[in-house]
Amino acid sequence: MWKPSLFMLLFLLVGCGNKESKPVVKEPAEKPAPVATESAKPEAVPDVVLATVNGEKIGEKDFNQRLGRYVKPGIRIPQDRLNKVKKTILERMVDDILILQAAKNAGVELLQTELDAEFEEHRKRFKSPRQFDLHLQQSGMSEYLVQYEIRVRVTLKKLLKQQKLIDVGEAQAREFYDKNLNLYTDQDQVHAAHILVKLERNADEATQAAASDRVKKVQEALKAGRDFKELATEMSDGPSKTRGGDLGFFRKGQMVRAFEEVAFALDPGAVSEPVRTQFGWHIIKVFGRKEGEAKTFDEVKEGLIESLTRKKVITEKRRLIKELRVAAKIEMNVQF
Repeated sequence: MWKPSLFMLLFLLVGCGNKESKPVVKEPAEKPAPVATESAKPEAVPDVVLATVNGEKIGEKDFNQRLGRYVKPGIRIPQDRLNKVKKTILERMVDDILILQAAKNAGVELLQTELDAEFEEHRKRFKSPRQFDLHLQQSGMSEYLVQYEIRVRVTLKKLLKQQKLIDVGEAQAREFYDKNLNLYTDQDQVHAAHILVKLERNADEATQAAASDRVKKVQEALKAGRDFKELATEMSDGPSKTRGGDLGFFRKGQMVRAFEEVAFALDPGAVSEPVRTQFGWHIIKVFGRKEGEAKTFDEVKEGLIESLTRKKVITEKRRLIKELRVAAKIEMNVQF
């Protein structure tokens, strides 16, 4: 069979040298779909409808994106636990839709400028755009999911504000402050140092006797006028020995109970008798104390109002969701 040469093919393509001829450009049969950005909403028509909320569908694709935040590839999870995670995710998706539907019915809308501002505030929590992108990858999130969660959260708050359910005034904040003054009062602090002679709880008699001898030597040296910090550097077994046994200021609850009970009972300058804890024998010296002081209402007012508002949002959200579920038509097509 005759085959055209390469020269002949080129000759035919350029129109036998006719300079006026132009190549015919054919339009593609279908226009290419626009490139989806990372913040684009998932496909509107789902492959499988898992549930409907007042006619609004929850698709498997959207569900799986959220599931990916909690279930990572290659990590095996017991089926009963996995089912609980899936059920929780689907229930939350139903709640989100109910909130957005209720807001729409009440005439509450979130402007794009508001969403953009909130999203930017969220991004500012990260040191750089790259760190934010890395967070998205590691958490299985996408910009769309972040924006969606922000949209639901802010829309809920606007809805509750419209209904005057989460207003917290200065009077309410002041009342809470007065009733819970202990929450805004710093604890007493003590500045102490110690010399530790290590001793295990189950130490044999010989080890216990050797530890007791060391404790007595420390006490004798202190009675003879040796500097406490110098002696701690020389004889203590604790990691604080490099600082002369100095532990700095600490509050109750930061040290083991037996140790702190003695430390807080000592006057500045006083040295304790040996104190036994699970770490061994301690000889404690107190250098100073700080009495706890209450912060003024003006110092905590702004943060207190924000905190009380957040609590109200949580409480009112639960109430609202309960009411909306009673009135809604929810169809679950899957059971986990």
